[in-house]
Amino acid sequence: MLLLTSSQEVRAGDRLFPVSEDKVITSFVPRAPDWDVNAQIISVVQGVTQIGENDIVVLDIGSEDGIQEGLVLGIFQSGDKVEDRWGDQNRTGRVLVELPELRAGTVMVFRPFDRVSYALVMQATRPMHLLDTVKNP
Repeated sequence: MLLLTSSQEVRAGDRLFPVSEDKVITSFVPRAPDWDVNAQIISVVQGVTQIGENDIVVLDIGSEDGIQEGLVLGIFQSGDKVEDRWGDQNRTGRVLVELPELRAGTVMVFRPFDRVSYALVMQATRPMHLLDTVKNP
């Protein structure tokens, strides 16, 4: 093989795969799943550290889990843990309370594989990160 151009770094040991003959879906019907989805962002295409609108993310859930093109899911971040200064005053030590999770954005799945899926970040209200939770909107 002779590599003529590249849009990303190529290193010794990288693998080549044949071009997929799968039909590319160009029209989506956005819809929320009618079952409980609980997934995480496990990677970001282009390898950025903060995720925002129009970024492509990889989810740890795929067609084996019922994921299909067009599913719309919410991205959520765990709430911070803060000290409860006004809680039970008779306790000794600090009492930590976990705040509710925060909605950070919305993704739409555009390419599910057996065990992972690609999704497009359609809307972002705060920076998102790897391992943020993805579930029903």
